[in-house]
Amino acid sequence: MSEETHASFWTTLPGILTGLGTLIGAIGGIYISLQQLNPASPTNPTSPTPATNPTPTTTSPTPGTGSTSPSTSPTPTNPTPANPTPPTSPIPPATSTPVNPVPSTSPSLSESSIVFTDYSGTTYLSPDGLQQWGIAQVEAASDRYCSDAQPVILRKGTYQVPVNFLSTASPDQSNSCNGVPLRFELISPAQEVKIHFSGAKVDYALQTFAADGTLLGERFAQAEPYVYSIDYTIQYGAPSRVIKSFEFGYTRALTIIREIELR
Repeated sequence: MSEETHASFWTTLPGILTGLGTLIGAIGGIYISLQQLNPASPTNPTSPTPATNPTPTTTSPTPGTGSTSPSTSPTPTNPTPANPTPPTSPIPPATSTPVNPVPSTSPSLSESSIVFTDYSGTTYLSPDGLQQWGIAQVEAASDRYCSDAQPVILRKGTYQVPVNFLSTASPDQSNSCNGVPLRFELISPAQEVKIHFSGAKVDYALQTFAADGTLLGERFAQAEPYVYSIDYTIQYGAPSRVIKSFEFGYTRALTIIREIELR
């Protein structure tokens, strides 16, 4: 009787399930044993992704306010005093006294801009030397201090300036009288004048005049000495094309003009 009962149990649903469970447990034990005998190959680590450096934010020059706006540094404050304070230190000597070769290239014209950095070497300008860019005459604007000064393009390296630039100089010595304002007379009237410059921490003045000599307006701006990575600018805009001449500079402070824009 017990043998029949035992045989009939494995043919019932509980018996079948019990048998399947025992079989699955045995297969699982064999698989785990095989995995321990043959461990899987380690996975190559993932290389970390380098961090991306943030892109610095630059500040564009702010024209038309009489102040200077650096492209990579905070905007220096440029007051407009009635009587500019003279520089506290003398003009430093030039690094050398260059010869006066003929320039290999002329100043480049780009959207009514005269870029003086394209000259090669030191070049004295005749009064009509900029006529092809709309300037009828250029001259040093001084009555007493260095009265014989002339417009000159000084080569890069002078006063540590990294590019060639428009300035003034004594006729027989290019490292003398470099601090005289310049006066420009236009062939045709302009509406706006903008000057890119470097120099000293004094109030450089840009004065604009009508055809009859009437002062239209003036702007003041300063620069940091020997800071040539900043594009200092000064500009004056009139309601219409009435600017016939203009003057820029500060007597006894370095005159360093990189570019003049006329509109």
